Amino acid sequence: MAFPSHGSALKLKNVLLFLASIVVSLLVSLAVAGFATLRIARPLRELRAAACDVERRKATEPIPVRGRDEIADLTIAFNRMADRLRELDSLKQHLFSAITHDLRTPLTVIAWSAERLGRGEAGMPRERRASLVENIRMNTARLLGLVTQIL
Repeated sequence: MAFPSHGSALKLKNVLLFLASIVVSLLVSLAVAGFATLRIARPLRELRAAACDVERRKATEPIPVRGRDEIADLTIAFNRMADRLRELDSLKQHLFSAITHDLRTPLTVIAWSAERLGRGEAGMPRERRASLVENIRMNTARLLGLVTQIL
């Protein structure tokens, strides 16, 4: 029976060490790649979910900023944008409330005056009829002015 020589045993040991170092390197590389992927992917998933919420006009809390990299800068910019959009939605709601109020008043006066004229109450003085027609004319002009301002 032949025993391996000391030189071939050393070669075998070197090959095994080389293979073991490759396996360890691959495992470390995979671990680093996995960590980096999770570190990058989690904030991006949060940004994507928040962007979908903004698209649906669903109120979102600010996204937590982690670190000081480009993704953190993007998160900060996104949070500012979401705040500004909430502000604009609030201003838009206030504007529509004000417009609705400003349109409702002259429309109510016009409707009331037209109803009175339409009933043609017997004995309504001519001055009263003229006053109702003037109410309709003035409030129609007011409405047209409001619509012109809006547009």
